[in-house]
Amino acid sequence: MDNATLAALRQHWGPIVGISLSSLPWPAHHRAKEQVQQPGWKQGFFGKVMSLTVSSFATALLLDADSIPLADPEGLWNDASYKATGNLFFPDFWATPVSNQKQELAYDMAGLEHIPAQALLAGGKGRLRRDTESGQLLFDLVKHADVAEWALWINSFGDAVYKTVWGDKDTYGLAFAVAGKAHVFNQLQVPPGAALAWRNGSLLVKATHQTQAGWQLAGM
Repeated sequence: MDNATLAALRQHWGPIVGISLSSLPWPAHHRAKEQVQQPGWKQGFFGKVMSLTVSSFATALLLDADSIPLADPEGLWNDASYKATGNLFFPDFWATPVSNQKQELAYDMAGLEHIPAQALLAGGKGRLRRDTESGQLLFDLVKHADVAEWALWINSFGDAVYKTVWGDKDTYGLAFAVAGKAHVFNQLQVPPGAALAWRNGSLLVKATHQTQAGWQLAGM
């Protein structure tokens, strides 16, 4: 973000603090910076996770740039499940099968037995068992600083991990499991609503990474 844009945002929404992640000291206990920044994989996911670990706030509401709140999000801090667990994630449209072999590899990479870990995480996802959407999340960085660090570590291996999961959104549950906190992973039980548009040849099928005609998300 350029300085003029940041100044305009401060004028209308201040106080706003901008942080250049590339200028921050690299955490020595994580994978070498030169390895993380290698070309060919989506580093934007890593920057998103790193923003949590360098935040100066006790709690963080993370919103993607294309997320537009339709109501004041302040009420999320009063959600009973968030108060109890210190985290609140939102469900995606997808529900990856429990027996997905590619995703099982991610658990193997993190040193986890996928069946018991997935069972504990599923308890926090409720009966719908949908994947996690990370475009919006609420996170207590005091209570779960260890989870944020594990998420950063897992995403630093994005060149391998992102071949088994769908970007950073699938790694937060992994981080809770690695930290021994899979039982407190908390995901909203209400499925997302959406506006859809029919498009030819532009619907991305998650399982095959191929495009075809179909209903495509226009907003949710």
